[in-house]
Amino acid sequence: MRVRGTVRGRSVAAWRRDNTLIAAYGSGLLISVCMVLIAFPASDMPSTARLAYAFGLGAVFLVCLISVDVLCVTKALATNRIIQFSVLGLTVLCSCGLGIVISQTIVATDSALLGLCMAMGCIAVNCSVLICCLKEPHLYGAVSMVWMLALLVFVSVAIVFLFDLPSAVAAATMVALGVYGIQLMPNLVVHVPDRYLVQWRDYMTQRWTVRGAIPENARALSLSDVDKDMSRFLSRYDAGVTMCGICALAGYVMLIRDIDGSSPLVRIGMIALSVALIVFLELKPRQSGRVFERMMMRFLGLAVLLMALMDMGTMVPAVHKADMLWPMLACVIVGLAMVVAILAQHGGFYSLLLSRIGDGLCVLSVLVLLPSAFFAAGGFELLRGGM
Repeated sequence: MRVRGTVRGRSVAAWRRDNTLIAAYGSGLLISVCMVLIAFPASDMPSTARLAYAFGLGAVFLVCLISVDVLCVTKALATNRIIQFSVLGLTVLCSCGLGIVISQTIVATDSALLGLCMAMGCIAVNCSVLICCLKEPHLYGAVSMVWMLALLVFVSVAIVFLFDLPSAVAAATMVALGVYGIQLMPNLVVHVPDRYLVQWRDYMTQRWTVRGAIPENARALSLSDVDKDMSRFLSRYDAGVTMCGICALAGYVMLIRDIDGSSPLVRIGMIALSVALIVFLELKPRQSGRVFERMMMRFLGLAVLLMALMDMGTMVPAVHKADMLWPMLACVIVGLAMVVAILAQHGGFYSLLLSRIGDGLCVLSVLVLLPSAFFAAGGFELLRGGM
């Protein structure tokens, strides 16, 4: 019985929020089950049955994608940003699964690279549809950044397919795109809209160039004026850093899978790339004031370190599995030394010196990463073979 905006003793808003949560997480569970089913098709399945299997999973993914998109666009999510971004993550995951299912129906020499290409294409198409429907500034900013990064990865992987390049080239491109995207993200997402330049009357002089005449009702900006723009900037930044970090880690995993251990230049480039990526992901969070960004990049750096140690036998053939204890102990000792040095210096000259050393190492890793990615992907051998 409904009485004055209540249903069975609870408010309508509470019921709507619960129904939204049930729909969102139910869709997420269904998407996860379908992703598991993609990974375990029967290898001896006939082609017709395999195609029907893929079409069935694709239909489920498409229904989930439409329902999650409707949840993302409707006003039922407008009061809780955590639910909004959770549903947006489900949208990206569902688009990724749909792209992987589509790639299963196409015969290719590298099915993993084709799956990545189709997944990024579906994410870009879905985000382009959402951009036209969303009105919330923070959701619009996050979706636009995800769309841009997905489109860049799709184009780079498509170029690899069109020109029949090694898959390591696409992997190295993803690593470089992720790292340089994180480094340049503040400059990419933050800008001053033109309408603000005619409202700062206190700072206007004859030397300033503005579009048109200064209006009579010009005034200083207030927090309410910049609230929507700041929400859009922050959501773009968070989504961009998250996607760039995932892109860099995925590219590194693909690069380790396709590494050519017989070439000395490839091994040297892979070692330099691993060191530069670990240094960047561990030292870059010092310049961030957001807890999520710091924790995410440090966990990504730890994941890269573990994968590099596991693949040390390919990068350095002289190192046997019995000798892997010494690099691990060296990493632990260096990490403990950094922690003790940071905790012991609360201020003063030595603290400033440590900070500047960290900044210098971070910049050096950014400079080293691009040429090391070029050599790790076998770019030198590719150019020499083309000549």
